[in-house]
Amino acid sequence: MHTNRIATCVAACALVASSLVGVAQAGQPLGVNLAPSYPDRPIPQRGEDRQQVLDTVGKPAAKQAGIGDSEVWDYGTFRVFFKGDTVAFTRVW
Repeated sequence: MHTNRIATCVAACALVASSLVGVAQAGQPLGVNLAPSYPDRPIPQRGEDRQQVLDTVGKPAAKQAGIGDSEVWDYGTFRVFFKGDTVAFTRVW
């Protein structure tokens, strides 16, 4: 009976490990980006205000409300994170 428990635990661990490897490898295919791309536009810098970002980069593909007075603007290949009316940081991928 003890041997059955050990075998069951080993099998369960192997199953979990193989599923984690599958999840890590199942990411989005290379070259697929569903949001529009803005490769020729400058990346907003910390401290710029919303109007400066609109003037230099243009209108975002999407806007997401954050917690409190934060907001995220999605430009496809990068996102601009605002705290209040100024850029807190930008994430590029």
